[in-house]
Amino acid sequence: MSKLAWAGELMLMGASWNDKDGHMIKMKIVSPNEEKPNPFKAFTKRKGGRAGTRFHASVAHVQGLRGNETCYDGQFMLAGWQDSSTAGYGVTFWCEPPEDGRVHAFDGFTRGVDSFMVALVELSDDDTPVDQEKRERIEKVEERSEQKAQERKKPLLSTAAAMICQNPAFWRWVHHERGGPVVVNSDQAAQWMREHLGIDSRRDLDTMDAKAEQFHRAIRRPFAEWMEGAAA
Repeated sequence: MSKLAWAGELMLMGASWNDKDGHMIKMKIVSPNEEKPNPFKAFTKRKGGRAGTRFHASVAHVQGLRGNETCYDGQFMLAGWQDSSTAGYGVTFWCEPPEDGRVHAFDGFTRGVDSFMVALVELSDDDTPVDQEKRERIEKVEERSEQKAQERKKPLLSTAAAMICQNPAFWRWVHHERGGPVVVNSDQAAQWMREHLGIDSRRDLDTMDAKAEQFHRAIRRPFAEWMEGAAA
């Protein structure tokens, strides 16, 4: 089971605290992979009344003021992430207040100078570590489900073709304008359309881009233009 959500080097860019917002820390990703998006985009940032993703964070000061001793071991909550062509990839967390009398857990470190090795483990609602591999599988399933839902919302071209075939004006258009056979019902219209487009079923229009374009170019648009001219 893969528990580590993210690990890498972060540079301190600011630490703040007040009664309203609590303790926050703003950091910059050192040497990010700029070919990929900010890695924290994959997690939920706090917005409105929605809590951000929580992590257990183990933080060690890189410059070695205290060797490799962990200088913070507690929870982070994702407040937001930033992408900038000039400032690079940034991330902002809420952090826990210190218990040793300091005003902030990162008080005494210098912004733009001090950096830290950070290991983050995502926490579930019951504070247990989240299995990242399982999380990725679930997200992929949800993404595919959303794609399928969006596809179902799209009007099917086969439905539009069926509606055209039911129009008596289309029957006349096939015979008089396209030189087709005499058409007196929707079944004959559908048969002419399938033969004219070289398809086995009008459902092929929903999956075959070339045939869909041919349908628009050779049937739908010319018929619509003919209808507009007849109505003028």
